Amino acid sequence: MTNLETGREVWIGDGKGEKGLRPLLEALGRKVRRRIRSVVSDLRYRAVLADLLSGRLDTRPLLHRQWMNEGLNALRRRIFSAAPLTLSAPQLK
Repeated sequence: MTNLETGREVWIGDGKGEKGLRPLLEALGRKVRRRIRSVVSDLRYRAVLADLLSGRLDTRPLLHRQWMNEGLNALRRRIFSAAPLTLSAPQLK
């Protein structure tokens, strides 16, 4: 789990899906869980999030990596094609 504001990892669970996330949410305690307002999540975590965060969250599904990578690649192609020919690829990166 990553804090989207700071980019810091705040939890690395042991397992996938609910098995990896439930221990974190339980360790946070009810008081801290009440302060969480929004979660970006893969759909496999929806049930545990709704259960332990009282279903009052704005849960936004995370786009699949493939879709994200396709979008980033399209953006890179547009940037590279519009760049002056005097710039090399390492300079653009």
